[in-house]
Amino acid sequence: MLCALTIDRGGSGGGCSPVDHLFDRAPFTFGSSSVGSSQYSVLAGLASDDVAKLELFSLRGGRIDVPLRDNAWLVRVASGDYPLRLVAYDDGGRVIGIDAYQSDGNTSPAPAEAKSSVRRLARIVGESGQTATLMAGTPARGYRCFSIEVSNRGGGGGCTAWPIAGDALAFVEGAATHGDVFFTGPLPPATTDVSLSYPDGESAKVEPISSFLVYAVPHRFIGGLPFKVTLRAFDANGRQIDERPIEVTP
Repeated sequence: MLCALTIDRGGSGGGCSPVDHLFDRAPFTFGSSSVGSSQYSVLAGLASDDVAKLELFSLRGGRIDVPLRDNAWLVRVASGDYPLRLVAYDDGGRVIGIDAYQSDGNTSPAPAEAKSSVRRLARIVGESGQTATLMAGTPARGYRCFSIEVSNRGGGGGCTAWPIAGDALAFVEGAATHGDVFFTGPLPPATTDVSLSYPDGESAKVEPISSFLVYAVPHRFIGGLPFKVTLRAFDANGRQIDERPIEVTP
């Protein structure tokens, strides 16, 4: 028997299989686990000695080189990337295995055009060099696919009903990473401005990017962690439509 375990901040999972039949179906094994409510998945598995390289091909037309080390591989994808094809190559560059995966197990009813239109809309760089990257598609038939990735902290997204409902700032999150602090999240289209009130009494106003907040806090406002700020959302008439205090922890 051969046992493999995938461990992340949210927990762990895996299992054991007979070595003699491990690669009967393909020259690699495949497993996936969802990461919280972000609609991201961690894909992982083992590869036979015949595999020199693995690649993932997504619905968007993207190609991802899958890290492979000591016969083990692991990569993270968003639900908007599905369906996926995992392709294995030998050391001569020949294809020796292909498998397709239609869903991450949390199938979204979002139409194909909502998924295939996802592209990078912004990459915000903090004063310490950390980044927040927004990728989003065009709303289609009541759905929109997106992801927001903060360097060294991961991210979230997926395909969700659009426009988002409820309080304007309900899905905004704060993240501290290697000296920088970011505030990110989707906003209702009615939100035209977001203000941040800092502990020292100063404030800043941020214009959403295609109905998303992606903002790096200037270092002069960050006295240390935990870091507290009050966010307020405004509509086109300057009327406040939501208010929410957020505390960012290490």
